[in-house]
Amino acid sequence: MKINSLKNVTFIVIVLFTTNVFAKMNPQNNLSEQQLNIIKQDLDKVILDAQEQFNLVGLSIAVLLPNQKIPLTLTTGKTLIDGREPITPASLFQVGSITKTFTAVITAKAINAKYLSLDDKLDKFFPEYPLWKNITVGELLNQTSGIFDYIDSKDWWHKIFVSGDKIWDAKSLVNIAYQYPVKFTAGTGWAYSNTNYVLLGLILEKVTHKSMDDLMSELIQNANLQNTYYLPGTYPEKIVQQMAHGYGFYDTTYDMTTQNGSIWHAAAAMISSPEGYSGMANSDH
Repeated sequence: MKINSLKNVTFIVIVLFTTNVFAKMNPQNNLSEQQLNIIKQDLDKVILDAQEQFNLVGLSIAVLLPNQKIPLTLTTGKTLIDGREPITPASLFQVGSITKTFTAVITAKAINAKYLSLDDKLDKFFPEYPLWKNITVGELLNQTSGIFDYIDSKDWWHKIFVSGDKIWDAKSLVNIAYQYPVKFTAGTGWAYSNTNYVLLGLILEKVTHKSMDDLMSELIQNANLQNTYYLPGTYPEKIVQQMAHGYGFYDTTYDMTTQNGSIWHAAAAMISSPEGYSGMANSDH
């Protein structure tokens, strides 16, 4: 399956542009209305060019400028390939592996609270996986464990597309990965693996005696992220109605918007709007 990574390219372009703008500004001074208008016009051009160049259905960005309390939000495109409804600042997106950042923060909090350490080995939590017994929490975090990524297993995406609304529990995803050999001895290489973060989620549940749902909810609330949701299961209809549609490619184009988050868990099961990251969005949902 090919996953479109153009969103990341667009993000890099926008970051480079805004970094260049900030470098020319005195952070001690408030932006004038004229400066704000110029930045908005330039960002409008960036996202329109990106949409055309990469053939994006739509995109949304939120940029918190120096000394501003409310993010500057810009949108373009539609919520559906063949739809008419425009992307708005309230549109929600499956933000995928940005979820890992949240899982890493919760892990850091657990380490600070002495629930676990970076050097704790997997056999402390999962003796049923003896081949992974010497892999540490730190190696899961920094993707140096060598553990196979379950989404690379044989016919994974076909299996997902035909399974419909099946709910996958986190342990079943880990069990898939355990059927495959490690890519290298832990600590001797680097390889991206969603399995690492699904395992971290399971470990956090064991040591804190809380569900990842509760741990994520606490983090989201404490950060005042008003448009951000951790949903490792079926999406509520209210959420689906606000989502920009996402697409995957296997033998054809698939609308993956309602594909439930149980295939990701602590690795990638979050939904948010760009404003949601700033914690400053005004929202009634």
